[in-house]
Amino acid sequence: MGAGLAHLAYLQRTVGNQAVNALIAQRAPSQQTTTEAGPSGGRKRERSESVEEEEANNRQRLDDEGQLDEGVITPELRQWLQSKGKLDSEYPDVAPKKVHLIKKEDPELACWNWALTALTSQEPSYAEFWGRLQGSISDLSWYDETVAAVRVQLDTLAMKLNDEGLVQKLGGTLGMGVRMDEFGEDQREGKRQRVGELQQEAAELYVKRHGMTVDRENPAAWVVCHYTISDGFAGPEHWWIELPGKNGGRVVIQTVPKKNIEIAGENARWHDQTSSVGRSSEKDNYRRLEVPIKALKGRHVEILKAGMAQEPALLAEQSMR
Repeated sequence: MGAGLAHLAYLQRTVGNQAVNALIAQRAPSQQTTTEAGPSGGRKRERSESVEEEEANNRQRLDDEGQLDEGVITPELRQWLQSKGKLDSEYPDVAPKKVHLIKKEDPELACWNWALTALTSQEPSYAEFWGRLQGSISDLSWYDETVAAVRVQLDTLAMKLNDEGLVQKLGGTLGMGVRMDEFGEDQREGKRQRVGELQQEAAELYVKRHGMTVDRENPAAWVVCHYTISDGFAGPEHWWIELPGKNGGRVVIQTVPKKNIEIAGENARWHDQTSSVGRSSEKDNYRRLEVPIKALKGRHVEILKAGMAQEPALLAEQSMR
């Protein structure tokens, strides 16, 4: 078997047939012709389009869904975000005690819904994305709709993880990262560092998949997450957004299910070296990853503007309690 065919056979075993389609698309960038499985796994659809057409169609889809990364933070909004909050925190036992809060229409939306999709439930969730990297080969609609460039990077990363023994199959399509305590003591530090590098790569791919542009030179914001070091290449537990703050600091904007959006300073991070007492438990077993981005989504900015406008009413409501 030639090297090229061997490589494709290997991808089929490790990350599935979609990887083969992605590599074929990469090798013929001017004209792609692929047959992909639909969400049901059985229905097939034909697609023949140039890379430019695919990217244009993807951008139009993002625009239709209000997901383009063209959000602009106005001076007025920046001043409000950087100001000290006046509302009572929903975590009364830990600092910061005063924050800005923005009410969510759907209280069940999670951290990643805010950070990646601006409070929608669009796929993929972080669990679906990391599941793909850990060995799931299910036919997923979000994968089929991913532009070829990101699909190729995603499948290449999955192959790296498999080659380096950082993921394991548990049976069927269920996979997970190899815990650090499964490696010998002489290997652990090197494995921790390597997992950190690959987690950063995965986080950047996840951000790209959700329509945001990585910008290391002049970022307007950061999509941030953290993962537990001991669990190895596991999906990050928490996602949030950070904006530039005063004097080189950061503004932290985050939420979890059943809590509103909280806006405060760096001490509002969870399980971090910068966290306030009470938020910093297990800080030594968590690693924070930052993905610098060109801009927030327009929908992010609209939500922040609405929160600024609604705050006087929330303050009045609080004063009457």
